[in-house]
Amino acid sequence: MVPCTVRYSRRPRSLASTPGRGLSLTAAVCAIALLALLGALTAAAPAAAAATAAAPVSTPKADAVVVSPHDFADADSLIEALVSDGARPAIVYLPRTALARVSAATAVRLRALGFAVLRAHAVLPAGGPSETAAALAALNSLADDSVAAAAGDRPVVPAGLPSLGADLKLADATGASGQTPPPGLAAPGFLGLVATVQTASAPAAYAAGSVAVSIIFPQSTRKAAGHSESWKTPDPDSAYDQSDPAYPYLTPRQGYIVAEVSKTLLWWQSQAPAAVHLTFVIPPVGKVGAPQQVAVAREPITIASTNDALWRHPIMAALHHKAASVADSPPPERAYDNAVRKANGTDWAFTLYCVDSLNTSSGEFPDGAFAYVYDVFGPYAVTTWNNDDYTPRLYDGVLAHEIGHIFGALDEYAPPTRGYPSTGNLYSGYLWVQNRNAVVGGKTNDVCIMRGGEEGIDAYEGVPYEGQAVTYGGICPSTRGQIGWRDANGNGIADVVDTTPTVTLQPPTLDGVTATVAGVARENPCPPGHNAKGRAFAKGISVLVPHDVRYSVDGGAWTPVSTPGTGATASFNFTTPALTSSTGAPTRHVVTVQATTGNTAQKSIVAWTAPTPVTLTLARGAATIALGAKVKLTVSAADTDALQYPIGFLPGIIVGPLGGAATTQKTVTTGAGGHAAVAFAPRFTTTFEAALQPGAQSPFQAATPVTVSVAVHALLTARARVAAGARVIHVTGTFRPVRAGVPLVLQLLRAGAWKAVARSRTTAGSTFRLVYAAHAGVLRLRVRFGGDARNAAAVKALPELALS
Repeated sequence: MVPCTVRYSRRPRSLASTPGRGLSLTAAVCAIALLALLGALTAAAPAAAAATAAAPVSTPKADAVVVSPHDFADADSLIEALVSDGARPAIVYLPRTALARVSAATAVRLRALGFAVLRAHAVLPAGGPSETAAALAALNSLADDSVAAAAGDRPVVPAGLPSLGADLKLADATGASGQTPPPGLAAPGFLGLVATVQTASAPAAYAAGSVAVSIIFPQSTRKAAGHSESWKTPDPDSAYDQSDPAYPYLTPRQGYIVAEVSKTLLWWQSQAPAAVHLTFVIPPVGKVGAPQQVAVAREPITIASTNDALWRHPIMAALHHKAASVADSPPPERAYDNAVRKANGTDWAFTLYCVDSLNTSSGEFPDGAFAYVYDVFGPYAVTTWNNDDYTPRLYDGVLAHEIGHIFGALDEYAPPTRGYPSTGNLYSGYLWVQNRNAVVGGKTNDVCIMRGGEEGIDAYEGVPYEGQAVTYGGICPSTRGQIGWRDANGNGIADVVDTTPTVTLQPPTLDGVTATVAGVARENPCPPGHNAKGRAFAKGISVLVPHDVRYSVDGGAWTPVSTPGTGATASFNFTTPALTSSTGAPTRHVVTVQATTGNTAQKSIVAWTAPTPVTLTLARGAATIALGAKVKLTVSAADTDALQYPIGFLPGIIVGPLGGAATTQKTVTTGAGGHAAVAFAPRFTTTFEAALQPGAQSPFQAATPVTVSVAVHALLTARARVAAGARVIHVTGTFRPVRAGVPLVLQLLRAGAWKAVARSRTTAGSTFRLVYAAHAGVLRLRVRFGGDARNAAAVKALPELALS
């Protein structure tokens, strides 16, 4: 993966992209500007205005054209400049122009920086960049549409529109009776780990981040009986013939479709919560995925939708993505989408086929289909020119419904066939949300784009359906959850982008003047949903990557930190300015590092300035241990002048027996809390010492060595033997550790007290013998070592003896 460059704080960052990636919006911008000039934005404003407080449409409408005094190399750079000065860009027109939301105060600030800020119907500045005219035309169209909507000028939706039918093909459907595996999800784990390049099996997961849309117009090279479709043929209604200057090689009807697609995408973007930063990209000329006509031998409109591989596979082969088999397992569009996504630097991608049906009166395939998708989450959708009874005029509204499937939403209309997954007992989407707004088995009854038919078009147009208000921007809560826009904690941020990274820091490298800090910021994706019925994704994935990495010393100003990569794991390394004290006294400094994904996380470490004297302490786990056991020693380091400041990551602390050989010593480094643990297994009572090796870390002065003593019990073994026919007891045994001349005593329990009855010393082999001439009776004996400087006392009890 070659990731893009993270530049500013609030925008999601793609997990994968191409070298030198900017946001590839140029073609999308051209298409959107074109549809604006056509007055095609009438649906967006009313739908947004109808959103309820429970689920507001928070993406702001653009209200100004901003023109930079100089060129920007890529969209990210221009966006960064505008965001940093308070503007909220919606569409970027490189190299100098953006359509954005700009407050009055922000406009004053931008103008002071040399930007031009143009409101609707402003006079186009002479000598300005050429793209400014398109941006201003789009802004004027937005303003005019808002005025028309406020005056009650709403579009009229034809009554009696047909159902969209089984428009979700569900290659691996199991039916509505159960969901293990979930309908249509052939590979529940197809996304892989976060930070990896999304595979060709993962064209989309939810409606957040950037989405490339590849529009393909199949063109048959052979005439079929009763069919002669040619994209060159104009439609009798001249309103559908519209050349697209962004794609001069397309026919007028194809240009109309590109504008309609752009209109649909803008509607989806206008409904999205601001935090998801949903951005669509129509690849520009010269990029993989640009709108194109592709020749194919068969006439697609004459082939049933269930057999569409007969024309799709040859098209994919012509685009260098040959199908692996006759069956769609997987469909070749998955690999193609992956190529489009990588080439255009987006998070997701899907393919849209528009099949010519001008000379086919029904505008349907032989099996009655006219708009459908292969599966939830893509990888492709199919539409027709005639669009059945919807006609080309409502192409955008029908496509809006199909795009819902691309992001994981299920249909909500009554099942057109038995077992079709559009009932309220099913779950779908990355977050695995129930289809509660389904007509059959649902619990709610909201006008929604996924209801399809007339109700779906009303949701898209933002007009009441049978007196029922269009709430939630025409995308009901169930669908919003399935496409990733659920806000479970109610903080105003969609769950899929409500993430917080983890910041980890390595021990700082100190030279007495500065601190060099290295670390990693790692994204924690929103976990995918699941329940007993299944799940859509096995592993979490995020469109965000850690960005805006910065550090602060002692709560001061923040300093940006560059990150070489922009994957879900961002490494960084920086050196602070000189850490000095105004008084020259020993000082300590807190270095705090922050990183942002959806939210911001931080981590702090302490750095020190020379000369800092160190105080060591040494603690023992036990004062006395058994022979053969280990004693745990804990050495701690702190600033002598302020012991409440532990010194973490301090190397070169030597711990070992006082005066012992180097081979008996251990060198440790304190952890983040200023402590280090070490264990020894001494044979004799030992005094341990901890000392800081001089020069181990230059900012610290060597500490005065500290000591602690640990006593080690001796270990005795003993057995008693009575001579035959006599009352003489012989006790033999060993003393450990091996020592010669150790005094031992044999004791007899008499009248409740232990009395010495024999004495001896260990031999050179550390054995001993004790002899006692006893009286008749029951005897309780023990061998005792009283302890000395080398070993603590030890006792060995003997079994009772009965002498007659």
